[in-house]
Amino acid sequence: MHTASGFVDGNPVNVLRDTGCSGIVVCQSKIDETNLTGKFQVCVLADGTKVKVPVAMIMIDTPYLSGKYEAWCMQSPVYDLIIGNVKEVRSPGNPDPKWSPVQAVETRQQTKEKGKPPVKLKVPEIVKSSVSPDEICKAQKEYKFLTKLWDLAMKHESRAVKQGSVRWIISHDMLFREFTSQDGKVTSQLIVPESMRETIIKLAHESIMSGHLATRRSVARVLAEFYWPGVQFDVKRFCQSCDVCQRTVSKGKVMRVPLDKMPLIEEPSIVWLLTLLVLYTHLQTRKIVIFSR
Repeated sequence: MHTASGFVDGNPVNVLRDTGCSGIVVCQSKIDETNLTGKFQVCVLADGTKVKVPVAMIMIDTPYLSGKYEAWCMQSPVYDLIIGNVKEVRSPGNPDPKWSPVQAVETRQQTKEKGKPPVKLKVPEIVKSSVSPDEICKAQKEYKFLTKLWDLAMKHESRAVKQGSVRWIISHDMLFREFTSQDGKVTSQLIVPESMRETIIKLAHESIMSGHLATRRSVARVLAEFYWPGVQFDVKRFCQSCDVCQRTVSKGKVMRVPLDKMPLIEEPSIVWLLTLLVLYTHLQTRKIVIFSR
């Protein structure tokens, strides 16, 4: 079946191009009663049934046929508009390729820009070189602050944390954190050495598929595959110092504060201003000097 979308008297309709029909059939609810010509015709259906229907003059705009034509009006046809083998109609496999449901006006600027190649999207270069599993394993073992985690992985112990439990495992000579949620879902996270953390955060926050999400979602993207001690603090600090985010985020507004009356000083010198000056010596001792005004 060859179907399309179109318009009848400006109303959107679904269209069927029917090669077994000799005329045009339209749903009566899609036309204005003023378009009825007052004539009636007898239509012979596929089973030989004869139906007497009113005739209307309608404006058609479809990929198969456009213009003003007479159509048979029916209460509930299978499609809003059925186009048969009438004059000037296109074949079912050859709809008008230039037909568009919206004929928008083309401005001079759009005409000038036509034919020019699209402007390339500026994508930051985050991953400059690939890293092999051997390099990750070597970086993990050389990073001294992961020594405690290697020891915990050797003991095969798990400890309870918020919303689940955690244990450290060694897989393919690499250190992983295995988090088990309260509903039994297990998430395996690679422990990232310090030299690779910035790249991971950039991928989670400012890559082309990240879109500079806020801190909470950026943390969730990192924790889906990676982990290191202090990961949430590092991601939060990175997001708050992101140059693009600082330029585009809403600066908020200054909230109104109710005005208070200033106290009246009835006696002179009743208010003292004290200034504390703390002096540190090379012996880590402090000397406090008080200035009064």
